[in-house]
Amino acid sequence: MGIYRVIAYGAAAAVLLAGCGGQIAKTGHARIIGVGCGVMTLQYADGKKKLKRIDPDNLRAGTKMALENVGKPGKYVETTQGSTLTFPCGDTMNYYEDTYAPEEE
Repeated sequence: MGIYRVIAYGAAAAVLLAGCGGQIAKTGHARIIGVGCGVMTLQYADGKKKLKRIDPDNLRAGTKMALENVGKPGKYVETTQGSTLTFPCGDTMNYYEDTYAPEEE
């Protein structure tokens, strides 16, 4: 009975320490280079550009914040459930993937 308990504890520890899969969030730096009707264009540190949807639950405030911070570098955290972009002044906005946008380079 003792060896099974050791194996079970070892397996549990391995799962807790290593996690259950891939990366949960992607982080880095990006800047807003354009703002449109409910969308914005982010340019990542590697030069790639992607269209993102501004949070529809807070569209007016999100669009205003995006316009105020065009060209300023921000730190992003992107997940499948939603993403945030935090600017040096402390402002943080929510955004989402634009599933209908073509990939830009």
